[in-house]
Amino acid sequence: MHGPRLALVDVTVSQPVDFLQLVWSTLIGLAFFGEKPEIWIWAGAGIVVFSATYIARLESKTTVAE
Repeated sequence: MHGPRLALVDVTVSQPVDFLQLVWSTLIGLAFFGEKPEIWIWAGAGIVVFSATYIARLESKTTVAE
């Protein structure tokens, strides 16, 4: 689905990126199709972005420590 390069990456790195598809689809719907997301969509998007950033930073610190 994402190409062969993501198959070479650890799933703990690629999965948070995969979750960001929900955020991107919401932004594309807003920009190109005029959809008006409810506040709960933005709250969920914030949680997804925060958790993806947190996991990515945690994994980068773990990789450096090893």
